Order: sequence, then C-alpha cells, then structure tokens
Amino acid sequence: MTPFAEKASKKIPDKSIKRSTCASVQTGTGGLLGLWHPGKPLSANPPIGIKEKLQLTREDYKTLLIVMVLTLMVRFHDLRNPPNVVFEEAAMGGYVNRYMFGKFFLDIEPPLPGIIYYTLAWFTRYKGTFHFRGQNETYIGGPFPYYLMRTFVATLGCLSVILTYATLKLAGLSGTSATLGAIFVIFDNSLATEFRYFLPNPLLIFSVTFCIFLWKKLEIQRNFSLQWFGYLFSLSIWLGITVSIRSSGVYTLMFLVFLNLYQVWWMCADVRVSVKAVLSNVVIRLSCLIFVPIAIYVSVIMTHLILTPKSGDGDTFMSPEFQSTLIHNERPAMPSNISYGSFVTLRHMNSHSYLHSHDHYYPTGSFQQQVSLYGYRDLNNVWMVERIEDNKTQPDTRGLEQVVDGDYIKLKHIQTGRRLHSHNIKAPVSDVDWQHEVSAYGADGYPGDLNDLWRVEVVQDLSEVGLSTHYLQTIRSMFRLRHAATNCLLFSHHTKLPKWGYQQQEVTCTTQGKFHKSLWFIEMNFNPKDESTQDFVNYRKPTLAEKFVEYIDAMKVAADNNELQPFWQAESRKVPLLERGMAYYFHHHRQVFVFGNWLIWYGCIGAIGIYFVFKLVALILVQRGYKDKVEKLSNVVIYDHHAGQFIFGWFVTFCPLLIRKKARIVDYLPSLYFSILAFAVIWEFILHQVAKKQTTRKITTVCLLIGVIGVFMQYSHFVYGGRWLSQDCLKLQKTYDKGYHCDIYFNTIQEYDQYDQKNWVKYRYIPAPKEVVPPDNFVPRFEWNMTAPTGELLDLAKIGVPKLNLNDIRVQTALQKQLDEKGITLSEFTDRLKQNQEKEYTHDEEIDQIADEVAIQVNSEPHQEKIDSEIAEQWARITPPPKMAETTTTTEEESQQQSDE
Repeated sequence: MTPFAEKASKKIPDKSIKRSTCASVQTGTGGLLGLWHPGKPLSANPPIGIKEKLQLTREDYKTLLIVMVLTLMVRFHDLRNPPNVVFEEAAMGGYVNRYMFGKFFLDIEPPLPGIIYYTLAWFTRYKGTFHFRGQNETYIGGPFPYYLMRTFVATLGCLSVILTYATLKLAGLSGTSATLGAIFVIFDNSLATEFRYFLPNPLLIFSVTFCIFLWKKLEIQRNFSLQWFGYLFSLSIWLGITVSIRSSGVYTLMFLVFLNLYQVWWMCADVRVSVKAVLSNVVIRLSCLIFVPIAIYVSVIMTHLILTPKSGDGDTFMSPEFQSTLIHNERPAMPSNISYGSFVTLRHMNSHSYLHSHDHYYPTGSFQQQVSLYGYRDLNNVWMVERIEDNKTQPDTRGLEQVVDGDYIKLKHIQTGRRLHSHNIKAPVSDVDWQHEVSAYGADGYPGDLNDLWRVEVVQDLSEVGLSTHYLQTIRSMFRLRHAATNCLLFSHHTKLPKWGYQQQEVTCTTQGKFHKSLWFIEMNFNPKDESTQDFVNYRKPTLAEKFVEYIDAMKVAADNNELQPFWQAESRKVPLLERGMAYYFHHHRQVFVFGNWLIWYGCIGAIGIYFVFKLVALILVQRGYKDKVEKLSNVVIYDHHAGQFIFGWFVTFCPLLIRKKARIVDYLPSLYFSILAFAVIWEFILHQVAKKQTTRKITTVCLLIGVIGVFMQYSHFVYGGRWLSQDCLKLQKTYDKGYHCDIYFNTIQEYDQYDQKNWVKYRYIPAPKEVVPPDNFVPRFEWNMTAPTGELLDLAKIGVPKLNLNDIRVQTALQKQLDEKGITLSEFTDRLKQNQEKEYTHDEEIDQIADEVAIQVNSEPHQEKIDSEIAEQWARITPPPKMAETTTTTEEESQQQSDE
C-alpha cells in the first residue's frame, strides 16, 4: 500500500467500511430509483472481500474452456477462404505497402490499424510487392501474408469472448449468464464476420472490450492502492489505443471518463474522506484518462509521419510547406519577382492544388476548354503571364516589368495556347447564379477579349511584410484574381467535376464565395529574360509539431468531404433493427454479407426497452409510497447499477450515429457489444424474479442459446462465404431479406465442383487438374492455367491474377490463334483491351466481339469529312455561347461570324 493510501485509510476505519454501504458499487445508478437515503453511512471504497467474491472459480475455468472451443471453431473455420481481397482489406493492404516504401498518405481515420498490420507484415519479411488493385483480387500464390493477418484478427476475436465472460463475472453475474453473454459474442453473425478479416473495426471492438473489462476491475479496487493505480493507468493506455484506431473511439473515452467522475461523485458522500483526498482522486483520474490517451494519439500520428518520409498519394491534401519536406517532392528555389512573360504555376491556398487545364471541353455551358484544380505537378499547370496589350504580330522589345498590385493581366495556358476566361454562364456543377463558369478560350493567332482580363489583388495581411505586399512575388504574395468583366473572383472548393472532368476540383468565378477559397499564390516562376541570380525564395520547413497539427486538420477536411457508399447505408434509428446488411465480398458465386443474428439484435433492443419501462414503473411506485416493494426485489440496486452502466455505454456510442442520420451496420457494432452486456444483466435479473429454481433458469438460458446458434447456422453462409444453393437462399430471402443476393449462387453442388475445378488458380486451394502442365522455366507471380481458353487468360490479365506477360512468346501464341481469323494483330488487340479494363472477359463470345470491333477500327480509314468536322468543332470552341458576358468584344463577335460562315 502506498503512503498516500495509508494516510487515506486512516480516515476510513475498517469497521466503518463493514457497516457502510459502498456508494459507487452498491448504489450506482440505483440512486435514480430513490433507494439512497441522504445521511446514510456510505463508503468511498468497495466492500471488503468483494474482489475475492468476484474472482473466477474452477467451475468458471471449465466453462471458459468449453466456450473457447466453440470460439475457435467459429473464428478459425475455413479462415483462408475466400482467398481474395475482402472489403477494406484492400485499403489496409495498401497502407501496409505504403509503409513498406515509406510513401506518405492520408486517411480520414487514425493510422494505428495500418501501423499494426504493417508491423505484422514486416515480421514476415514481406516486401510490399503485392498490388492491392481493389476488392476480389486473389492472394493465392502471392507474397502477402493474408492468412497471418486474419489469424491475428481471429485471435483477438477469441480474446474478446474471454473478456466478455470475465467482465460479466465482475458485474456479479452467475456463470450461466456470463456464458450467455459470451455465446452472444461468439454467434452473432456480424461480429463473427468482422473478426475474420484484417480490417480496422475488429481492432476497435476488441479495444472497447478490453477497456470495459479494465473499468470493471478498477471499479472494485480500493482508492489509491497499487492495484488501483495499475488498472487506472492500464485503462488510460487502452483508451489511447481505442482513440488511435478509430475516431469513434472517443465516445468510449467520454463514457469511461463520465463513469469515473460519477464514481467520485458518490465518493463525496463519505464524510470521512477529506476534500483534499476527493480532489486528488479527481486530478489523478482526469490526468490519466485524458492526458495519457492524448499522448498515445500524438505518438501514433508522429510514428505515421516518421514511417512515411517520401512523397506519396497523400501529398495533395497537405500544404506546400509540408510537401516540400517529403523526399522526392523537394521544391527548388525560385526567383521571387513575377514579371510579364513569366511562366508560372498558381496554387489554391485552401486546397493546395494547382490551377490546371487540358485539351478537353465542358459538355455543357460554353463547351469551351475545361479549367480545374489538379493536385500534382504537371505541364498542364503552367501558365504565362501576359500584358493586356500584348501584340504577337510585332516583336516585344520591352525589358522586364514586374507585376504590381492592381495590374490587369492575362494568363495563357502553355500546353493549349488558350487563355483563362470567364463569362456569365453558370458553373457546370455549382449550378447557381453567383458561380460563373471558368474556361480556357482562344486559339493560335487569336488575341483574346475582355473576358480574358484579370485584376491582381494582393492581400497584404496574408503576404509577407515587404515588397511582396506591393509587387507580385513567388510564394510570398497571397493574392486574388478579379475578373474584369463580371467583377467575380477566381474561386475553388472541394466540389469535384464528374467523370468527364476526371474527378478534378471545380474552378469557378464567384461573387459570394468565402474569402479563404479565393486566395492564390505562385509556386513556380521562370522568365527566360530574367538572368538575375539574386533574391530566390523557397518554402519554410515546418517542424514535426507543425506537421502534426496540419495532419490533424487535413484529416478533418478529408473526413468532411468523405462520402460513404449510400447503398449500404440506412437510417440510423433503424440500424439496431437490422434494416440493411452490408456486402463485403461478391465473387466466384459466393458472397460475404455482414448481417446480424436477428435473435440477438432484437433481444438486446427489447432488453433495453424493458429496462426503461422498469425504471419508469419503479420511480412511479416509489413516488406513490410503494418503495418497500421495489427494495424487496432481489439485488435490484446492484443489477440496476451494472445494467445502467452498459445501457449508458450503448447510448453514448449510438447517439453519434443518430446525429449523422445515416449509418452502416458495421458502425453499430461497438454499441451492439454494450447492449449484449446489458442483456446478460437484465436476463439474469428477470430470471431471478420469475424462476426461483436454478435448474429452471439454466434450462431457459440453454433454450435461448440453442435458438441463437440455430439462427447463426442459418445465415453462416454469409459469414464464411461458402457454397450455397440458390433455392435455399431464396427460401430464406422470402422470410427475411436485408439486401443480400441469391442469384449469385449455383443451383447444384455439381456446378460448384465444375466451376472450382475450372478456376482453381483463382479461388480455392485445391489440386490443379492433371491435364494442366505449367510451362517450363516460367515462374510467374501466380500459377496459371496455360491451356485455359483465351477468354480466361484475358480475364486473368485484366484483374492482374496472374500477372500475364503479354511479351512472352508462349502467351502471344496462345492469343494469336484466335486472333488470326479476325485479321488483326496482337498489339492492336491488347491496345483495345486496355481501353476496356472495366469490363470482364470470361467467355470466348465476348473475345470475339471485341476482336470484331478492333478489326473494324483497323480496316477502316477516317473520312476527310470527319476530319473537317473535327477541325470545325475545335474552332467552334473559341466562339462565344449565346449568353456571353455583356462586355463581349467585337473580336469575339467577328470570330463567331467567321466560324458560322
């Protein structure tokens, strides 16, 4: 015992402890029943002997052994299958690869799951060579240790069952009720599915399970004892891990902080505890439960930044200063002065992307060349600063002239020769009156018009002090571009263009947009006439702490702009009622479908409803003077204490989903775990009141468990992604359809046998057909069937399974046999194949169809009329649309007349 504990214990003699009722454990939420009497002796510590009473007995260990056997059977059954990338395994595997190569990336969730899986892969000497192109890609023959990953997650699933049993025993339940809760965790179909694949969610569920177990251990410890400090610190560490796995883990943190403060509140009822001891308890608890998780969260983010020092696909979300610290993304120093004739790149201050254009056109509006924001360095980001009176028919004999605040300029796109342009046409996506379209307009020899003019407005408060507030300078000057004709500002936001715009960010000209979204600065600056080597500028290198703060902000922005798949979402209030399941895997005539055990889900919701009804009735009885009848119920206060805690945890984790209004079934699983714990408590309380004999209670519980296991087996095909006959699925679908598909399954087992034998390289670990002989001296990434039809070979090539080497003479020979009849070459066919990567080619008929299309393209020559039409269309791009700005120049009108003629 620590000196502080000894000093505190002097204020609470042991005799008074025995005579007093424990405030936190024995009263707890029972205070809401009105059963607590003010002035009644209360103890700040748990009753003596309660820890010994709640310890696991020999019978408990025997029960746990049986439970573990069931857990191993459920969690590890056929764990290798499906041997394909399932749901977010593609994302987790991609993160592992990025860590292997040190490439920076950004996720909307904390990076701890990726770091954990990366550590496991690193121990297996995996080199990051498996390409996670998407879902359904096969692992067979590949280097990625997917079975180890799944084994790790399944092991966590087994541990979560043990922790559930131990937690319920710490709540004072019998072995029967604790077994009930553990069986619920084992045989819930959604939890069983989650604990089979290396995803972030099973890590979160296990961490929440461990946190609740540690809280129950902490709850029965004597204040300021060594065990009390140990469990409090352990709880703080696991709360930090929970928050670092998923952002939703913060709700578990809030829940346990509240319970600790609630426990301290009842500690105040013990008048023998000094105010100093109460305040010390509060300070120690809050310090551990808040600062330790924050420290762990910061450490995880810092670790992520250290492990990803190289440039990667997350660069675009970060500021230029941040990007300049990444390897392979360093920026050379640039001349500071911006002069007319300079080649520049403009970056958007808010989204850090480049002003971009390319030789593609809007399908609506003006039909002129697209202008967008692009996150990567590219030649299509380069513009030239022109004077408004530039005349290309005569040589420019003027020297360097710097761009000054208030100057009117034109920006000419180097790659296409068209100028940055705007007019009174609504933007293509932001279809509102105050968002105008921005395009690139013009052609070689075309001088432009007033709609090409932009006024430079340097924002002095955001620019560096000095010349950069008057002259336009690289990096140092923050400025806006105001359109001369319409008085709008060049603007961009996180709204993306559709596929015709390559999903790039929309650029508009707005009269009402937010100030910070119309800010720009110049990053690259080159003027061939400027031979000065003085006054170069570059980005300031941020510190690791500044990078951490920026990374957190970028996560928030990315989360705000993240869109979940709407198909698998349902109304949040209907999620606990299994409104809609969620598909994880849908391939090879199997599917993995996340769908809960409806008997467990409905039972848990019913138990929560019973709790609130009982609470209301009990309060009414107490108010009407029938308090003695409530107090006579067996252990009503203790049951109410534990059930109230678990239901409160369900409420805290479920409320954020209600605020979002839309949620997926997997988002509800932490809340489901709390409801399972509450169900076990309420079930035992009801049985104790209804059935006096222990045998009756056990038989009733066994009957419920048989029903739960029966429902699990009924839907187990969705858990394991195994064979199932379509007629059996349809029978089940008629009674309970929650979004799964039955048309994917075969009608007979023989069809499965034939399919698996034919596709042995792509799906199951079954022996290769005897007639298949792999080529000599050929060691591909995966084994593959050389004698398979061409359609299957092309299907394998399309999905990258195996990596089909089209340069291999044997592969060319196999393909060319079917192409010779069409009169086309292999190169012509593969070029067409690359243009159809989104299609699946699994039948020879489809191959023939593509070959026919290629033959038509190869044998047909373009007609001159078509060429003339395309040229006319290109020139039509520079003509003004019907609704141009009022300041349209005479030059534009003349060009329109000429094109019409």
